[in-house]
Amino acid sequence: MPDLIELNLLPIEDRIIKKDYSYLLDARIIIPLITLILLLIALSVSSAYYDKELSAKQLILDALMQQVKEKESIKNQIKVKEKLLQEIDSKYTALNSINVNKQLWLDILEGISASLPENTWVEQIAQEKQTPFINISGNTHIFSEVGHYITRLKKKLVFLEVSLISINYIEDSKSRFFKFEIKIEIDNGLLTSQVNSSDGKKIFAASQPTKGIGAKP
Repeated sequence: MPDLIELNLLPIEDRIIKKDYSYLLDARIIIPLITLILLLIALSVSSAYYDKELSAKQLILDALMQQVKEKESIKNQIKVKEKLLQEIDSKYTALNSINVNKQLWLDILEGISASLPENTWVEQIAQEKQTPFINISGNTHIFSEVGHYITRLKKKLVFLEVSLISINYIEDSKSRFFKFEIKIEIDNGLLTSQVNSSDGKKIFAASQPTKGIGAKP
């Protein structure tokens, strides 16, 4: 039977045009659309999961950082305590070593002090570790008095050798003076009972630049 051909003889304004939605049921459109929807759902779920995990990790990291800050504070306190302990131990060792051979160091300090010229003063006296050498740091207002001081020190029996290490002229807005350093060698036999400090030097006399052995008040 031949196909019938439908003819719509109604005027155009009276015609009812049927919309064709059959293309929506086409598998070429439905399958990709469903795939896209599933992909968006999977991305949304995974994003929410990773956001939750990231927030949890961030909380753990913040807690660890707080612990690190607390430990850092304790570490700094320990360093301060250790430094203080080392200073106390150094002073104790120095005082104990002086007590071991008190008369020797009384003679040494007396010799250093008694030999000072009038315009000269000592800032520091230090013994080098495990050696019979003593370094004297001092100041004077008269250059020639450094030579007089060395000459007087050489006359002391407790000192084997006295030598000048350095001398420098210091000038500022308040004062002018010569800063010098002298090395003294002591009879090694007199130091057999001496205990050297652990930091390499033992300080027996120290003061501010304007005060010290031989300084005027």
